[in-house]
Parts: sequence; C-alpha cells; structure tokens
Amino acid sequence: VDPVPIRVEPVPVPTGPAPIRVEPAPVVVDAVPVPDEPGTGRRDGGTQRPLEIAVIGMSGRFPGARDLAELWDNLRAGRCTVGEGDRWSADNPYDARRPGLTYSKRGGFLTDIDRFDPLFFNISPREAALMDPQHRLFLEEAWRALEDAGHSPDSLRGRACGVYVGFNGNDYYRLVEESGVDPDSHAFAGNSEAILSARLPYLLDLKGPSITVNTACSSSLVAVDMACDAIRRGTVETALVGGVMLMTTPFFHHLASRAGMISPAGLCKTFAEDADGFVPGEGVGIVVLKSLPDALRDGDHVYGVIAGSGVNQDGQTSGIMAPSGPSQTALEVSVYERYGIDPDRITYVEAHGTGTRLGDPIEVDALTDAFRRFTDRTGYCAIGSIKSNIGHTLATAGMAGLLKTLLCLRHRTLVPTVNVDRENRLIDFANSPFQVNTRCRPWKNPDGGPRFAAISSFGFSGTNAHLVVREPVEVGPAPAPAFPTYPVPVSGHTPETLRARLVDLRAWLRANPDAALRDIAFTLALGRAHLAYRTGWVVTGLAELADRIDAALAGAEPLPAAPASARPGPAGALDDGTGWSVAGTSGADLPREARLDVAVRAFRHGEDPPWATLFDEAGCRRLPLPTYPFAGDRYWVPSPPSLPSAVSAAASAGPAAGPDTPVDAGAARPHPLLGANVSTLRGYRFRTHFTGTEFVLADHVVAGRPTLPGVAQLELARAAGELVAEEPIGRLHGVVWFRPLVVTGGGLTVDVGLRSEGVALAFEVTSHDGTVLHARGRLTPTGAARLAQPAPVDLVALREGASEPLAGTACYRIFDDSGLHYGPSFRGIEALHRTPDAVLARIVLPTGTPSTGFVLHPSVLDAALQSAIGFRDDLTDPGTDQPYVPFDLGGVEILGPVPAAGWAYARPAAGVAGSGGRRLDVDLLDDTGLPRVRLRNLTLRAMPGDGATGPVAAVPPADGVNGTGPLDELERMLSRLASGHIDISDARNQLEEMQ
Repeated sequence: VDPVPIRVEPVPVPTGPAPIRVEPAPVVVDAVPVPDEPGTGRRDGGTQRPLEIAVIGMSGRFPGARDLAELWDNLRAGRCTVGEGDRWSADNPYDARRPGLTYSKRGGFLTDIDRFDPLFFNISPREAALMDPQHRLFLEEAWRALEDAGHSPDSLRGRACGVYVGFNGNDYYRLVEESGVDPDSHAFAGNSEAILSARLPYLLDLKGPSITVNTACSSSLVAVDMACDAIRRGTVETALVGGVMLMTTPFFHHLASRAGMISPAGLCKTFAEDADGFVPGEGVGIVVLKSLPDALRDGDHVYGVIAGSGVNQDGQTSGIMAPSGPSQTALEVSVYERYGIDPDRITYVEAHGTGTRLGDPIEVDALTDAFRRFTDRTGYCAIGSIKSNIGHTLATAGMAGLLKTLLCLRHRTLVPTVNVDRENRLIDFANSPFQVNTRCRPWKNPDGGPRFAAISSFGFSGTNAHLVVREPVEVGPAPAPAFPTYPVPVSGHTPETLRARLVDLRAWLRANPDAALRDIAFTLALGRAHLAYRTGWVVTGLAELADRIDAALAGAEPLPAAPASARPGPAGALDDGTGWSVAGTSGADLPREARLDVAVRAFRHGEDPPWATLFDEAGCRRLPLPTYPFAGDRYWVPSPPSLPSAVSAAASAGPAAGPDTPVDAGAARPHPLLGANVSTLRGYRFRTHFTGTEFVLADHVVAGRPTLPGVAQLELARAAGELVAEEPIGRLHGVVWFRPLVVTGGGLTVDVGLRSEGVALAFEVTSHDGTVLHARGRLTPTGAARLAQPAPVDLVALREGASEPLAGTACYRIFDDSGLHYGPSFRGIEALHRTPDAVLARIVLPTGTPSTGFVLHPSVLDAALQSAIGFRDDLTDPGTDQPYVPFDLGGVEILGPVPAAGWAYARPAAGVAGSGGRRLDVDLLDDTGLPRVRLRNLTLRAMPGDGATGPVAAVPPADGVNGTGPLDELERMLSRLASGHIDISDARNQLEEMQ
C-alpha cells in the first residue's frame, strides 16, 4: 500500500472544446530497431511511429543533494541520505511502543527549505514568508531547469509552453493559521495548489496549460505522460514537468504511523527480506520536454528520449488503496505495444519499490508477466529503486526515478540499490527477467544500439504510470567554428550573484577543457536571461576566457557595483562607435570583430544586442552550463504570537499577579534548539531540556562527556534575540564563557534569558534554575549593527599558495587521539590547506545533519574552529602537543547564513593570547570567497590533559563594544581568571598590556 499525505480536490481543467486525440494503433513487435534518423516519426518500412519526446533540461534537489551532480555522487557511492529530522522535534510525539504516535523520527529531509530569493521573481518578502515553500522550490528549480536546457526563460514569453506539476498537498497553511497573522491574498494564493503550477506562466507569460496533478505517489510521472501527450498532439511546444514534496509539519508522519506504513527501522529496504515499510522523503525535480525532431533542429542537449508512456487505473480492488498486479501488467503491456517497444531491449527498470514486504512482490510479478509477453530470457534486466537512497518522496517519487535513470543513461552506469542484505523470498527473481542491482557497475549493452530503461510509479489512488526512456543516438560532430572569436556575456541579479556565476563558470571550464567556445558563448548569449549586473568579453579561446574570469574575480577587472541601467549608457556615444545602435544600424559596414566589441560594451551598459545575428552559422549547440546561484535569505511564517506583544498583554492582564505573571507567546517550538517560552514580567526567557541525545551533544564529546559547544550556546542566544527584537541579529559581542555545559544522566534544563540594554540585548545562558552561569554577552539587531559587506577573499590564490592538503579524516584521527571525539555531524572538515601564515579549510555540513532553522549552524561553525588544528607545529605526530580549544572570542558579524558548503579562512590576529595560546581571526566564506560570518580575536589555549576545559566551540560577530573599551577588556580578563582559564601571572601580563 502506497500512502499519500493529504488528499486534495482535483485541479479544475479550463473549460472549452478539447482537442481531438487520436491514439496510434497498437502494434505488437518482436524487436523494433531505432531508426537511423531518430525522431523522424518513421519506422523502418515506412510505418508511422509515435513521436518521441526529448528531455533537454533537468534540475532537482533531494535529501543530501543540493543539485543533481551531488545526487549522482550519492547514488554512485551507494549512500543512503535518510536521517533523523530536527524540524518538529518538540511537536512530534515519539513512542516506538504506543499506537497513535509517530514511531519513527526518520525521513529524507531537504536542507534550507526556509531560504528563498523573492526579489529575483518580483515577489515581496511578506508574500514570500506566507507562501508555501513548495511553490518557492518549484520556481527556483524550474528556472534552473530552463537554464540547464540552454533556453532563456524570456525566450518562452507568449509561447505554448505547458507547466505540469505533481503535488500531494500542503501543510504549511497549518503554520500560517497557528502564527496568528491575518490571512490575506498572499496567504490565500501562496497556499493554493492551483497557483503552484500557475506561478511560472504568470512570471514568464507562458500560454500553454498549467496543471497541478494529484494522483498520490504517481503524480509526477502522470504529469510527464500528460505533457508528452500534449506535445504529440501539437498543443504544446515545450513543457516543464516536475514534482515537489515537503513536510513542514509532522502531520504526514502521524497519519502514516497510525496506518502502520512507516518503517520502524527507518529505512526503505526495497526488495529486501526484512522490508518493513517506507520512510517519507522530500524533494523537487523538474525536466524540460520537447519533441525530438525540434530538439535536434534547435541544437538542444538531449539527456534522454521518452520512447513511450501511459497511465491507467486499478478500478475495483480489495480496498481503495490496495494495488492491483493485473492492472500494472495491463498498463506495461499497453505501453510496449502502443509504442513498438520490445522489453527484450530494456536492461534496467527503476521500480516504484517502496520497500513493503507484499507491495514489492506484486510489482515484480506484474513486470514479469508483462515481459513474458515478449521474451523468455531471465536475469538480463537490472532492477532498483532510488527510494532506498532518499526515501519515498511521494508526489516527487516518479520524477526522482526518472532523474536517476537519466543520470544513469548519461554516465552509462548502473548504481546500487542499498539496504538489501537478503532478497525478499516472496519474489522469484531466479525465474524472472530481473536481478536486483546492488553495486555500481558499467551499464553494458552487448546488443549495441541505445540503452532502454523503464520507470514505474503507482499511487495509492489506484492511478498507475509507466514510462520507457532510451539514451539518445549520438549526433555527428558539429561543423568547425566559422569564426575565431566569440562574445561571452554574463550577468546576475546582484553583484554577489554575478560573482557567483563567474566562480561557477570558471569551475565548469576546469572540468570541461574540451568544450567548444562557440557553444559556451551561444548558450550564455541566447540561453540566459540578461540581468542588471553585467560583464562580458570577446575572447578567442577557453584559456583567454579563463584568464578574463580570473582577473575579474581577483579585482584586476572590476565587476560592476551598480546595475547596468543605472550606469552611463551608450546613447551619447553614437558617433564614437561605443553604442550597439551603431552596429545595429550600420553593422554590415563594420568588421565582425568590431561588431562583437561594440555588442559586448553595449551589453555591459544595459542594452540587449540581437545576439542571434552574431551566431549566424550552422552547428551551434546548447550546453548544460552552471545554472543560476539564487540568494538564500530566510522567509518563514512568524512564530505565534510575537514575544513583545505577549509581554504587553501579560502586563495589562495581570498586574495583581505580580512580576511572575506568565507570558503566553504560543506553544510552538521557535527553533530546533530553543525550547519553550517561559517569559514573565521579570524578563524574556526560553527554556530547553537537553537529554544528551541531541546531535549537538551526542556528536560533541569532550573528555568522555557530552558537551554543548559554545557556538551552540551562541546560536541559542541569537535565536532568542531574534524573537525578542523581531528582526535578525547582526552581531554578538561581549561574550564570556564561564563553565562547560555538560549533559549527563537525566539530562539538563537550560535557560536563555534576555533584557534590553539600549539598542542591544544582554543575554545569559544558565542551568539549574539560573544558579549556574555558562555564558553571557550582548546581541545587536541587524538594523543597529550597520554591517558592511567586506571584499571577497581570493580562494584560488590561497589554495595555490598552500601546501599539499590534509584530508579531513586525518584531522579527526588527531582529535580522537587527544580526547576530542567528534561524531558524524561534527566532522565537517573535508580538507585542510596550510600556508606560512594562514589555514584554509573546506567545510561541508555532514550529510544527514539537521539544518533547517539555523543561522550560525553549530556543526559548521565548530568545524571552522577545528581548522585551527592547522596551526599545530607537526600534524603528522598526534602526540606532539595538545589540541587547541577556544575560551575567548572578540565577536562575530553575521553577514548571511552560514553556508552548508564553504571555506574557513583562519589567520593570526593582533593581541596577546596568554601563555601558550593563539589569537586568530576566522572567516566563513561561501564558494565565491564572500565572507558570510566573521569571527574576530578568537583566543585558543592547549586543552589540558584531563580535558577540563571550557566549551569547545565558537562565538558570533564582534563590534567595537567588545575588545576596544577597557571595561570590556577588564570584564573578559576577570571572567577568564574566575573560570580558571588563566592564572594570576597571565592576568598580571594582560593588565600591563591594557595599561
């Protein structure tokens, strides 16, 4: 039985006369070779064959994978990216023994679902916060899919482009209702399933149908079939087809638990003997479809060809949610017959395969019956399911299977289905055409010709979908370029995204040294929307293009600081030949080199030259170049209700009750680590009970004791301050740690208290009913902090000047040997690069680590501090000295969210660190080199041999309040002395320095 989270009303279909649909006559064949000219619509012998559909673009995000490249890496490595979620730990009752509660904490969760770039899509921040994040994910990935196809979204305006989205419902509206906000038109449209598929047509003025499809778990593959039919009928030229699935509340987990559908083991064990149910997953995936003849004509990159597809219904079965093997067989046979496909040529099946003990055998038996109509061979066809890797992504499941299959075709590699120790004995694989593929291996094709694969997706609604894809026939070599030079325009919506595009393009050039400059230029000129911040060049080869990009990133060729429309344009330069209008009116009189130069200069000033006239030659092809790097700020429905208003209400209602009158600010957990609001009229206070099983404790063990990292305490304070200030926190300063926060035995209750101090907020982290002080400091909201974006760091130059990198695994061996035991979620260092005066570490949030809701993510920030190990004298000998641990930090500036993958750049800071210590400045950088978080004056000391140390972690941003005033310096010195971090001698030395 294959469940669906929420049953919603069907999408209304526009009224009016429907186009006449004529199905091709069924044809039964033994084997049908692919014609020499693919997509011509003819079969050998002259019989009309159904039109094939090309997949020309694709994009997606799945658990543990921010894009399809990372998804492929995970699939090839056989990784299972299912883990414990952090999204609703306070609201999601868990009990493995009691019925009616959620008995599994596990799922395949996406990261950063609260991040979005609304201004790029002309959406206001308020509307973005009230909008179902599934809408937001679909918008961004649809844009990326179009760019991956090499088509400018603007080129589709007014065209018959259809949008089809598989969707199972929305639970975000529950958060909107609980938030207490007054629901307006933004909330209404933002949580409408019909609007989900209409957003892109509204943005781009598309004239094809926009249809949201809900057939439960077969939704996205049914959407593909609908789009293919529309293209074959000629009612649609191009189609964007996808699926999206998020779980913003525990609602689905509760329902599926009550039905006994979720795996108690927390794994999808497709085709395994111990299969016990599925694990819910999240994802978004999109493909761009076009008829194969049109794709070949237009020079599109073709990932795969949809050779046939079909949909049917189970009808009456033993129960409305029960699957029907005979209906599955009937569908599969009808697809093979209708489209002239011989299953003897299908060598891989991506099964629905949810990992249920009875559902998997029904599916394999049905496939075996269908194949037996055409072949008696056994064991020749591999079978697998992506659900074993990422969980069951429900509405997106069929799309996930299609994307996996297209990646396998592209790389000609079959990837393993995981979690199969022993095959399900109810499945007779030995007498079937199938063998479970449990290892990564080449996709062999002994018979020659293109590889074929089938994909199945079955909804618990009884609606089944089946698809057959093949790899494209290789086209011949393109004609040689007609010209020696080509224009390369690049743009972004902001200065930061322009820089990010250049970084991504430079990395792509390194990975694709044999690419044709003509095709790169053609794709960037005609396959991208041209945005406000622009640069570009006329170049003669890839080496020159790489040099120009390097110069721009290094600042030798300054990138624009203002949008093109705001800079002086070419209008006043018509006589000196710097405006495109010269080439536009008398271009025939100018040499091509001059026309290219004029066009690029005009582009940089905000004009859009007619690029197509500069590529007037045969053989131009579209390439899957890097897609748009959207900005990622947090947009989420407010927590219910705001804390200041709740305090005001308590003050008005309860003066007679005294200062301990409780404040009712809602019961919802406002942050993954921050617990219930227990504020009274005495002040703001949040309370969390830590059990020691949380990832920030279980994976952060110092001297054998689970210890809450100092950075986790700072993230607690930041989150509390944001709720009180009702705006983001920009700086944390004046921070002092007093003693480690160790959780043992029955757990520990921790309070975060706040009070106003002018424009800042003072905070304290305490335990044992406020009698034990762990940390204190101040917070400044972003508006008062007035942060300026610093210049980017040249990552290329740093790496080139560094010694041979040290692998992260080697770093953690040294930590283990010295008593610092980091579990999986705190092993974020991938590589360590050392220069004579700095350390550069590649930091990646470990797969499966909870991430939603964090700004200063403890795992990433702690990894940045761990990089200080690079300053040890001898990294080859674990016993040379004790590891350094932090006990003081000047401050932190929060310029943006900590990137899930980025760099930590550490170097010595000015000042005295005390005996045996170091003082460092550490920046967390994104992949473009832009600082996102800056730590200043981090003081480290060697950890004592007994492990008796302060919190092993980091602290947030600094400003002048901390480190410049003598009283602040004196307070920090006295607190270090009181907590045992320094001795009397050190204190005397520091007092002398202060004088």
